[in-house]
This record gives sequence, structure tokens and C-alpha cells, in this order.
Amino acid sequence: MESYFTQMQEMVDKRLTSSRVRFMLQEVIDLKGNDWVPRRDVNNPKTIDQIHKETECKAHGQHQNLQNMSFPE
Repeated sequence: MESYFTQMQEMVDKRLTSSRVRFMLQEVIDLKGNDWVPRRDVNNPKTIDQIHKETECKAHGQHQNLQNMSFPE
């Protein structure tokens, strides 16, 4: 498996593919290096309930608590 990642890194380093493919390869390489934990949250569309909760938190000055809230997917 490691040989695949070595080849992928060479493709990224030598710019053998389009920038889009290069960034996708780099993302997979980074994920593997970070024990498959994404470095940022996936930006999925929000539900109406999530938007209402977010607005309510902002209105009450609880923006800090918003980051700690978990929303079901």
C-alpha cells in the first residue's frame, strides 16, 4: 500500500496531472498522514433547523456555544 502513496506523492511533486487531480491526491495523502481524520469539517448543506438554531444562538450572543453544537447528518 505504501508504494501507491509513494507514487501518488511523486505525481503531486512532479505535477504530472491537472491541478484538480493533484489537490485530490494531496488530500488523500494528508488524510493518511493524519490517521484518516479530516483536517476540516465537511461543508454539507444545512437543514432549516440548523439555520434556525444558528440564528437563535447569534441573537442571544451565544456564538461560542454554536461551535460546540453537533448537528445530525
